[in-house]
Amino acid sequence: MRPARPLLLGLWLLALAAAALIVARARFSADLSAFLPRLPSAAQRLLVDQLQNGLAAHLILVAIEGGDATERARAATAMTAQLGAQSAFLSVNDGENSIEQRDRTFVFEHRYLLSTAVTAERFSIDGLRSAMETSLDLVDSPAGVLAQPLLRADRPARRCRSSIS
Repeated sequence: MRPARPLLLGLWLLALAAAALIVARARFSADLSAFLPRLPSAAQRLLVDQLQNGLAAHLILVAIEGGDATERARAATAMTAQLGAQSAFLSVNDGENSIEQRDRTFVFEHRYLLSTAVTAERFSIDGLRSAMETSLDLVDSPAGVLAQPLLRADRPARRCRSSIS
């Protein structure tokens, strides 16, 4: 049985070399479009585009393990401070579920451009009248306290109020 040992060792090394060659030539991709149907819908294409180029593509999640809760919290606070001081990072959050003030301001100032509910018909005479009536009804409701700052921010809406009667 001794003469078979070198043959088995040679076959094993040959199989190992073939496996290494296959792994070296393999292409790995995180492209999720492979999981989409042949003719993806616009929403599916948008999802894949956001995963490839949007926020999710630039998001780094870090977990800290070991030690007790106090040590992990101290390490997380120190790492947040160090990474936040670097210009390579746009935003560093330590478990906070908050949006930067400038992002909040941008979304608020562009809310009509970002909304799918705002169409050209909304800017017709009937559309503006309906929107203003809805806004005035909202101000008269229990949620009016929350709606008033939004209406104050819409200067053209304030100018139109007197012409709706």
